Amino acid sequence: MARIATALLILFALVTTSEAALIGRSTFTTGLLRYEGFGDVGGGVGSGRYTLGNCAFASGTTTCTLSGSYVETAESDHTPGLGGTFTLRLVYPGNGPSPVTARSRTSGSDGLQFSSIGTAVYILDLSPSAGGAIAGVFPEAVFADSIAFATFLDPGTVGCTGLSAAQPCRVGQVGLVPGAILTGAVNPFEFTIPGKSGTGGATVDVIEFYNASLDHYFITWLPAEIANLDAGRTPTRWVQTGHSFRIYTSAQTGTSPVCRFYIPPAKGDSHFFGRGTAECNATGQSHPDFVLEEANFMFVFLPTAGVCPNGTRPVYRAFSNRSDANHRYMVEPAVRSQMVARGWLPEGDGPDLVVMCAPL
Repeated sequence: MARIATALLILFALVTTSEAALIGRSTFTTGLLRYEGFGDVGGGVGSGRYTLGNCAFASGTTTCTLSGSYVETAESDHTPGLGGTFTLRLVYPGNGPSPVTARSRTSGSDGLQFSSIGTAVYILDLSPSAGGAIAGVFPEAVFADSIAFATFLDPGTVGCTGLSAAQPCRVGQVGLVPGAILTGAVNPFEFTIPGKSGTGGATVDVIEFYNASLDHYFITWLPAEIANLDAGRTPTRWVQTGHSFRIYTSAQTGTSPVCRFYIPPAKGDSHFFGRGTAECNATGQSHPDFVLEEANFMFVFLPTAGVCPNGTRPVYRAFSNRSDANHRYMVEPAVRSQMVARGWLPEGDGPDLVVMCAPL
């Protein structure tokens, strides 16, 4: 079998930050690297599709997974020496080849540099031995606050197909030959999560209220609003349902803002909570009469093709499907089933229709 002896370096953009950073090195890794050449010979720099991890297709989504154990390095600003387990997932829609493309950094080299990640995202989940979970979804817009790691192929496992007998089994060579493929087992790698590492933010409970005269639901985490509703200082009576879920009140690594719109009386005299900038912008454009009360009312994680990152739980949304528009947000599937039985419409992503992901 042809072998590769040089290190393969995968580069993600890394943003410098004054916040603490978690830097770790895996001590045990399972999963494969696969590189399929495009045959791009411009300047002798080969490009191709790149996949990291063992891949499986289910419910319209391909998930490639690396897993193992890790220990934080001495350079880590989190807890040097602390260990745990990790899972790194590459997720993209469809059952085709990975949309991630990379090029050799220099002519014929084994160093890869991304040129596009297409529709893919990377999700890194860490479970420290001290308890708790740390999660990051990368990259964010323009590779901001992304994950940086170096990975090395085990030279005893690397093999190539589609190359001539005269061509070395190397990433740089594979990238120059259309359809040529390199695969190999991944050795321990290093990673960095910049910023707060998803661990520094405090969470609070979002409390759900119900108004029987309106048949409307409402959620809030603001102490003043909760006190007013509990005291009945509103035109009609609101009562707590006993349901809640947790959110962040400030941005954390990998989270997305949830906006709050007021829907005027002509369309419901209600509120709508939009997940993510895209949905909030679209809501404001399609409903200019809605009043944007807060663009960053709370912060949650967004699902990837309906899948929530480790350390979070799915949040579901149901629409009343009436002229007096109202939405209900819940974490219990049985409660959503009850709403659907009443004629409400479930909304969300993926086969389970998940709208957002709440921290545990």
